[in-house]
Amino acid sequence: MDCCVLRICRDKKSKKRDNLEEDVLTDSCCGIAFGNYVLAPGALFNSFISESEESLIRIIKCLPFNVLIDAAPVQELNGALEIEMCLHESFDRVKICFLFRNRTVHSFFTRLYGQLKTFDGFDSCEDNAANLNELFVVLKRDQLHTDYNAILREAQELADQEPVVGDRVEIISTPFGHVMPEVFRNSHSRGIVSNAYQDCVYLTDAKTVIGCEGAPVRLSRNKRLRGLVLVTVAWSNGEWLGFTIFASVQRIVNDLLHLPSGIDRPLVPIQPPLIYDRVYRIECGTERGTGFAVGDGLLLTCGHVVAGHSQNASFCTNRFGHRFKTDVIYANQTSAPFDLGVLTLSVGEELITSPFFRFANLTPRKGDDVFTVGFASPFDTIITNTPTISSGIISKVLTVNDEPVMIISDCPVQSGVSGGPLLNAAGDIIGVVTSHLQDRGTSTHYPNINFSVPVYCNRVRRALTAYADSKEARVLLDLISADSETMRLWAMHGPLKSRL
Repeated sequence: MDCCVLRICRDKKSKKRDNLEEDVLTDSCCGIAFGNYVLAPGALFNSFISESEESLIRIIKCLPFNVLIDAAPVQELNGALEIEMCLHESFDRVKICFLFRNRTVHSFFTRLYGQLKTFDGFDSCEDNAANLNELFVVLKRDQLHTDYNAILREAQELADQEPVVGDRVEIISTPFGHVMPEVFRNSHSRGIVSNAYQDCVYLTDAKTVIGCEGAPVRLSRNKRLRGLVLVTVAWSNGEWLGFTIFASVQRIVNDLLHLPSGIDRPLVPIQPPLIYDRVYRIECGTERGTGFAVGDGLLLTCGHVVAGHSQNASFCTNRFGHRFKTDVIYANQTSAPFDLGVLTLSVGEELITSPFFRFANLTPRKGDDVFTVGFASPFDTIITNTPTISSGIISKVLTVNDEPVMIISDCPVQSGVSGGPLLNAAGDIIGVVTSHLQDRGTSTHYPNINFSVPVYCNRVRRALTAYADSKEARVLLDLISADSETMRLWAMHGPLKSRL
């Protein structure tokens, strides 16, 4: 299994091999080569969508789900397009062998693009792109006879298991496709599987750019293939989401070729189900965010998520969809450092007993692996009640008088994650995520530069322990810092309010 570069041209008469002229409509992406065949995503046809190629859209929309198409539509496309692949140095001709659409992938992108339509700037090209994202293409080298048995054998080698949330993965790709592949070929990026939709479509925080669509996603520990990149750059409400979307090769091939399933899943280091039990979706009026348990019936979140608690009731929802009313016992002022809120979860007079996170005992350092967990928009409305996990490292820990006051990490953070936990590699809490960086001059968001309030330090632990013992909210006033240097550091950015 290798990553190859694919390029496509519509106007064959005016194209010169290895010297594409400017007036020729071309597009490029990656693909997974196995034997004489290549598995590629519908992103191969992206440029034709932007040129309003109605015939291509018509062909795609007429394709049935999970059925091999190798007749008239394929012949029509092969007659109009010229496709080449580069596995090592030179480009060779390939032809479309067959097309197929996956119903689960279609469901995911229908819901995702349905969310995006509510935002300004969504146009028909993006609507058509949803149709491409559910399309898969199998190509074969020119002049070779189609051998379905050979495809089946190759697919069985590739599709052994589904990805698992928390798996460490790597993507081997050629950024920008056919633009200088000799420079970018086989570039590596790493991350974890961050979330899953019906065990078919996945999010990962491994970084990719345009042209990496179709690249293989492999397990870091044994290099086994797990996925095929579908979308590299996604925007929502003016924010770059910072996640790569990929499809499970195992599911795609199983749906297509009816392979048996039920393979045992390996354990993952951070145990997502245990994390899910400790994380809650928080709602207060129009605000949405994340909170997490730090004791029996005691939740920690961001102050700005529950800032309107005096006018609105606050609620939390667990992983099973059960919704509870909460009491906000502390929320700092928006202008104050340490954007924290404390909630209690109870039924009558009794606090609800639930699993909770431990505070880290080891001091986090620059370069340490960390994870964020939260209900990232817009995925929270598609993958219901399941928070998204993203990985990164600590970029910097800022201190004042030897006391930590801010943690900066490169985990991708979006709206809705505010109030979520920042965890170390052992799954213990070191911080509360408050926001990512925004350039107010250009309204540009940087989801991979984010800020967390340190909670492993004495100030926060002491205040929460005092409240657990006394049940008096006044002891939480110790969470406020009046230190001028701390206030100056946090004044560099304002909290980015969570929203769906």
